[in-house]
Amino acid sequence: MNPTEFLRIVDQHIGDVYNFAYRVSNDGDRAQEQVREVFLRAYVGRDRLPTEDRHGAWLLKIGVHVAIGSLDGSARITFDFLDDTIRGDPTQVSRTDLLSDPERSLLLWELKQGCMTAVLSCLSLGERMAFVMVVMMGTPVVVAAASLGITPAALKVRLSRAKKKVVAYLAPRCEHVHPQNPCRCPSRLGVALKKGFIQDVVPGAEVQLRKLPPEALKPSPPARDVVALYQQLPLPRDLEPLRERLAAELLGGDWDSFSRR
Repeated sequence: MNPTEFLRIVDQHIGDVYNFAYRVSNDGDRAQEQVREVFLRAYVGRDRLPTEDRHGAWLLKIGVHVAIGSLDGSARITFDFLDDTIRGDPTQVSRTDLLSDPERSLLLWELKQGCMTAVLSCLSLGERMAFVMVVMMGTPVVVAAASLGITPAALKVRLSRAKKKVVAYLAPRCEHVHPQNPCRCPSRLGVALKKGFIQDVVPGAEVQLRKLPPEALKPSPPARDVVALYQQLPLPRDLEPLRERLAAELLGGDWDSFSRR
């Protein structure tokens, strides 16, 4: 398989590979490096390439190995730490009162995504990967279990534990689950900016609305179901810069040097 042919695999699966890497690592920069490592390993081992209908499962299995190597031993956050970070201070109005509507919409969208992903970081790595695969990506249990190197029964145990922990934390707190819950993104936005939980924007700067998903511009009804809330999160957007970087390395021959080692 030549680089141009392999690039088609990158184009087809980069969204899922990044989604897995980002939700598991809760770190955009680290996720990009994991995505590169997954496709590089896949390209180097392309002589073992399975049939096209199994490309996704193949890449997911590589992604698990990369995630374990990158994250195993990394300190995960706790639910108490998350509460202290996002919900422990009063609203920092001074940080948000100069925002335009597009800026506010963008940051509220980032906060919702970031908070829900951070909740997953409170799980063990095995529970997190099981939840992301099955709940967020819709991976069949048999495929997810094979990717994790465990039995389907063991996967179901991990998944059950992950769901119970996530539901127990979010169900009584998050406005996106129930409108009467106390934690509301608009009132938490200033705190999130102050503590660096989400990236700040310069007041008055142009916001690229074309990069903002339509869902961010209108309020979504409460899910009433925590698992359904995660299933509604879209794939991460604006992966074109990462895709261009991978394409340049691949088509420029950089990855062939790894194949010859």
